[in-house]
Amino acid sequence: MNNKKKTVEINPLIKKEVIVYMVTLFAFCFLLATFISDSTLIIRGVYLVAGISLLIIAGLFLKKHQTTNKQIKLKEVFGFKWDSSASFLLATNIITIILAVIQKWNFPLLFFIYWCQAVIISLFNLIKILNLKNIKKEDITLNGGTLKKARNNGAIFFLTLSVILYGVYLQFILNNHPEFTAIVLIILAIGLFFLNHLFSFIKNFKHDTEKEQSLSRFVLLPFVRTLPMHLIILFGFLLVDSKGMLLFLVLKTLVDVMMHGWEHKN
Repeated sequence: MNNKKKTVEINPLIKKEVIVYMVTLFAFCFLLATFISDSTLIIRGVYLVAGISLLIIAGLFLKKHQTTNKQIKLKEVFGFKWDSSASFLLATNIITIILAVIQKWNFPLLFFIYWCQAVIISLFNLIKILNLKNIKKEDITLNGGTLKKARNNGAIFFLTLSVILYGVYLQFILNNHPEFTAIVLIILAIGLFFLNHLFSFIKNFKHDTEKEQSLSRFVLLPFVRTLPMHLIILFGFLLVDSKGMLLFLVLKTLVDVMMHGWEHKN
């Protein structure tokens, strides 16, 4: 009788590619802040050292793992699938940037708009979790033994984590007094993000729910996708003044589109 225990991969998203991607993202945030921050020379020097150090760490990590059989390919780290929903997402981000520049929106207000985007992503993801039809057997076994129980457990965990995380984000935003001017335009920006993610949801719903999926992937994926966006806005809010806002918004847009493509490329 074979008593060998199975090894269950509970975090399939924690991969070498993601580590390199995140470290590189932090590095560019620090390097960008070095040149556009109004901080003292010493603080900007700290940003520069931090950025270069993180780039070195990412390079050493790549070099180390490229000596193994499972090499990391740069196209797998930064490559992404381009489709109509990605084009829609890019256009929505560009319109938001234009509105932000024209209306001179402050960082807390922009953070609020992107917070709404993250909530929208989470709502659609919750619907997908509840409609998954082909969850990996390991996940079903770990979550009650039936497909329904696995979906419900995943949905409860995801909803709980979302409420806690985005509740903290919202408290941070409100504490920094966002300037809610031009309400119609703010609603327009949020509405465009909603339409974009609704379009992506409809376009990918059948594929995402019928293909064999890891439950932990669906629970963690929205946070993996939205965390870099919020980190960029947070870096911009803490490290630079309004003149650097445009560069951080452009960086956020690139990350948003890349994470969208990375989410759907497989």
